[in-house]
Amino acid sequence: MARRHILIEILRCADEGISFQDSLMLCQQLQEKDGVDFMDQNMDLTPYLNDLQDIDGDVGEELIDKQRLIESDIFAQQYGYPPHYTDLGAYEPKDDDIIGTAPATPSQLPGRNVIVKMETPWEDEPTTAEQSSQPTTSSRTSKEQIEITYTPTIKPRKYSLKPEAEKKNPLYRLKREKNNDAVRKSRSKAKEQQRMKDNQIKELQEKVGVMNQLLERIKLLESALREEQVQKAEVLAENKRLKSELGLKKRYYTPKC
Repeated sequence: MARRHILIEILRCADEGISFQDSLMLCQQLQEKDGVDFMDQNMDLTPYLNDLQDIDGDVGEELIDKQRLIESDIFAQQYGYPPHYTDLGAYEPKDDDIIGTAPATPSQLPGRNVIVKMETPWEDEPTTAEQSSQPTTSSRTSKEQIEITYTPTIKPRKYSLKPEAEKKNPLYRLKREKNNDAVRKSRSKAKEQQRMKDNQIKELQEKVGVMNQLLERIKLLESALREEQVQKAEVLAENKRLKSELGLKKRYYTPKC
């Protein structure tokens, strides 16, 4: 009982803001009243720890309740729960309910109503309902019809399978080998011609590059020549002016007889 009284006094001093020295004096006074050194005595703190655990448990329950409220609000927005629905165990949505739930239209969402101005369709323009009613495979079918109704512009050559007896004939084999040899020669000839064309194009490109360089040099020389001609004309004009001034001075300073 005395220990509890001592603890109550210490807590009261802490609440009142008593200084460290005053608290020591108070401890000394209480020790004199009690007659024992309470600092050396063992104390059972189990009741106080139980009180702290009870406080923690209450806080956890409050957090859980808040979490339930948040979850209920989310389900109310998505699956039609009533607002502030806290008893989540009473209703567990099934997969069928979730799949069957239609998405909310813009008019059903609170605070999200937006007025959209719709244009009036033209007379010859189909409405959206008519467009949506048309099947998506119409383009595919039209393409297939175009491919089916396509007629080749080049007449294909006639080809007929040879009988097995004719294929075994050595003359037929010789003819086929000659034909294959001619095809290989024509292919190699076409490759050679293409290679020659590529080489000619490369040589012409190199010549064009050289000619472009020469053209640039000619342009530079022409600009230098123009500048030189301008300077020459300026020198001739200056020389002519000096000659005229010299003639005037000679006339002025020449003694008259």
